[in-house]
Amino acid sequence: MFPNVFSSLDKYVGNAEIKAVLWSLIIIAIMLLLKWFIARYLNSKNLSMRDKLVWKQTTSLGVSLVSVVLIALIWLEWFHSFFTMLSLVAAAITIVSKEILLNVFSYGMLIWRDAFQVGDRIKIGSVTGDVVEMGMVYFTLVEVGQGVLNHPVGSVVKVPNSRAMIEPIHNFSRGVPVVWHETVIEFDFSSNISAVRQMCLNILESHTYEFSHEDIDKIKKENVEPIFERTKPAFFVKPIHGCYEASLRFATPYQEVRGVEQKIVQQIILEVEGREDIAFYSVPH
Repeated sequence: MFPNVFSSLDKYVGNAEIKAVLWSLIIIAIMLLLKWFIARYLNSKNLSMRDKLVWKQTTSLGVSLVSVVLIALIWLEWFHSFFTMLSLVAAAITIVSKEILLNVFSYGMLIWRDAFQVGDRIKIGSVTGDVVEMGMVYFTLVEVGQGVLNHPVGSVVKVPNSRAMIEPIHNFSRGVPVVWHETVIEFDFSSNISAVRQMCLNILESHTYEFSHEDIDKIKKENVEPIFERTKPAFFVKPIHGCYEASLRFATPYQEVRGVEQKIVQQIILEVEGREDIAFYSVPH
């Protein structure tokens, strides 16, 4: 069947350029159809969202590369010389779209160095978000606002791959995803500061994260240097503007920061309500 179609096309289309265009359109149509069937197959499987994104992204890249190679082979006859075609393409890319070429090169570096993957939470420049797609020109983040602690705000940010070559990348998901966090509470000068310190440290110790042996082994297997292995909470205080400003520092997985902070603050409020030697600061009217 297919040989007859091919021979018929060669018979009725004599012009080489038109024939090359038709073959290119046929290849693109076949590849798009193949991509659609693969997407249908993946959607029918019980895969996690991250696995589906990775497979769809890999499929899209593979189909695109195969299409480019096949179309290039078709047009080689028209150019008569591979080096002639290569020089023309290189000149066009250099003059018209050097930024695209830089982004494609940067994409290769990101894959080779494994800087981040789909599903990781990263910060690049002033943007923090969860990686949902990695393409040859840009990668896509679902923004979480100004910092790792915030929940997704719904905005989608397209970041050119080349930015990853010139700006620092903070990956919060590598190794054991634990971060230090501080919350500030103000106490009245009438409070017994020693009692405040002991109360806060007791509450912090019940909520702060501690590395297990399994966590350390995981970090070592991933060849990630552990920045810290001890997560002992800390209490800092200083007098400002008529009150004690207490900074409570603790470690927790980045996905749980807001929830853990809320538990600590609520427990402190309940503790203070039943004591006479500790009082929160209130602004005088």
